[in-house]
Amino acid sequence: MERLCILQVYPQGRGIEAYLYYLAEKLQEISAFMVVAANGGVKDCDRQRLKEMHLNLYERPDAGFDCGAFKDTLERYITWEGVQEYDELILVNDSCYGPLFPLDEMFHKMDKEKASLDFWTITEQQPFKKGPYCEEKIPYHIQPYFAVIRKKLLHSPDFSDFWKGLTVPENYWEAVENYELKFAAFFAARGYTCGAYVDSARFCKSDTEWFAYVMFDIFRLISECRCPFVKRKAFKYIQETIYKLNAGETVRKTLDYIQTHTAYPAELIWEDLIHDLPPKALHLALHLDYMVPSHDRTEGHQDGLKRKLFVYVRDIDFAEACLKRINTLPPNTDAYMYAEGPAIKKIFNGSTHAKLWNRIDSWEQTEEIHAGESDYLCLIIDDTATKKFFYHAAKLSYIESVWENMWLDPSYVENVVFIFEKEKKLGLLTPPEPYFSIFFTSCFASKPSSDETFTTNHAFWIRTAAIRERLSGRIEKEWLFPLADTLSKAVRRSGFYSGILMEEHWTSVFTANYRYMLEGLTKHIAGDVLCNGEYAEIISVNPEIYHFCHVYKKIYIYGAGKFGHHCLNYLSQNEIEFKGFVVSDGQKEKNHGIQPVYGLSEIALGPDEGIIVGVGKEYLAEVENELKKRKISRFVRCVDWDAQIEEKAKNYT
Repeated sequence: MERLCILQVYPQGRGIEAYLYYLAEKLQEISAFMVVAANGGVKDCDRQRLKEMHLNLYERPDAGFDCGAFKDTLERYITWEGVQEYDELILVNDSCYGPLFPLDEMFHKMDKEKASLDFWTITEQQPFKKGPYCEEKIPYHIQPYFAVIRKKLLHSPDFSDFWKGLTVPENYWEAVENYELKFAAFFAARGYTCGAYVDSARFCKSDTEWFAYVMFDIFRLISECRCPFVKRKAFKYIQETIYKLNAGETVRKTLDYIQTHTAYPAELIWEDLIHDLPPKALHLALHLDYMVPSHDRTEGHQDGLKRKLFVYVRDIDFAEACLKRINTLPPNTDAYMYAEGPAIKKIFNGSTHAKLWNRIDSWEQTEEIHAGESDYLCLIIDDTATKKFFYHAAKLSYIESVWENMWLDPSYVENVVFIFEKEKKLGLLTPPEPYFSIFFTSCFASKPSSDETFTTNHAFWIRTAAIRERLSGRIEKEWLFPLADTLSKAVRRSGFYSGILMEEHWTSVFTANYRYMLEGLTKHIAGDVLCNGEYAEIISVNPEIYHFCHVYKKIYIYGAGKFGHHCLNYLSQNEIEFKGFVVSDGQKEKNHGIQPVYGLSEIALGPDEGIIVGVGKEYLAEVENELKKRKISRFVRCVDWDAQIEEKAKNYT
């Protein structure tokens, strides 16, 4: 079998990622001739590496997405005469990780069980409705991130006709419309047959499921169907959409399965994700929270690994909490303490256990702390003196949360180190930001650096290999302050990720309290009666609707589109009387449906009737001006656009 293979890549100026070299190597094993088609060109180091791998490189402008690259490569680089020399063509783009399983396994099954097909892909999509309130359907189509064209179709003029007639897309949606949705239909209309390696019937249960299973059912795809590829985008989807389909657990389960049940080097996925996602986004996508037990692990101590603990103390209460742990040093651990001020130093000078620690009297002495010689570094920085606590109890709770999540006892320290040893790409662990007392708004308020850092600024466990660029042989003030805006960035630049650690008791405390606060905030946002119950709808609903519907018992909805129907869901689930949709005069004929539709001139509001405006932001001003012109004042917006949630609303609709 003489196979021709084209792999499309998009380096984006940062170079070809390692996961693509792995993919290219595996494709090369089953191909007689292989071309890497690079949109936008590649770096010199990539050219050299591809040359050493004996891979053919075709560089082209950054235009046309994958289908533009395939078209150019077939027509200009290989030529249609050259295509005739091969029995099979494989078209692959860079949107997936894999192969997770041997490609020979998939090809053998397809050649044995589906030999009659003229072309096939790994996955396919059954017809589905365009949206929850639309009867029009997206037709059956294949998902051509990995497509195999067999000889009958490959050598036919129909195949070249498709590419010659392809309109090169200028944006993503044109690529979907011109290529993905038309590819199978074009050839099926000419009598060719197609299919897929994965049976989509087990995933596509109804025509109302318009979210692609290749993005949200990835765990079942690989664990049950041995799908050899997993979409990169599945690891990066917005949470509002994810929460419609699952609890968000799928991505981490999938990555763990790849690590433990396949031969695929999962570190390639970690490297790409660390490079592509800011620390906060990566933490959310993969739920990088670690519950640390305080009791001994059965795996035993981490013999031979060196730890250094550095504590900077400025407050008397913090100093007393430190004294409780001053004699809890596990083996292979050096502890250093800098106490600021004579009152704090006096406390430690009188301690019988203080001799276990290396006390530092001045910052110049930090030259003695060679942090780079250790495997792990624990930094605990007393910042209580910079905070204004209204209650002393809140201050003590804060101090205890720092110490118990960072350095509870020797067994706890061993368990933290064990996590690092198990998770080879983990570079930094920090406790969650406190949320109680004076900390609530600072914890959840938006910050300019919120995408890059989610860490606290006072306590860190660090793999020293992840911050080599910051280690200058000693710990300096500039090293410590401010860490929150820089340390997770440094870890990321070194190819490691950051996570959250919590002692098991504190995990229970945080979880229960988060739930309580979520319930309270949700009730405040959406009122006593919620809408459909999905997260995206809760955060997008205008809280004024609840009060509006208690004043006006009978409701019209202006707009019969997506927003109007979402609003109708709210009314029906809360047993609010719905009078009908209202549309602009002259638009009534375009909005036939089950529910009554009125032109604006046809309605006259009674004393207990009101209008909810359910239109997109682009039409909002026009509609509200028209209502005011007609002296209609009893209306409220469905979506609180002024709350700057436009992007979230787009995502869930």
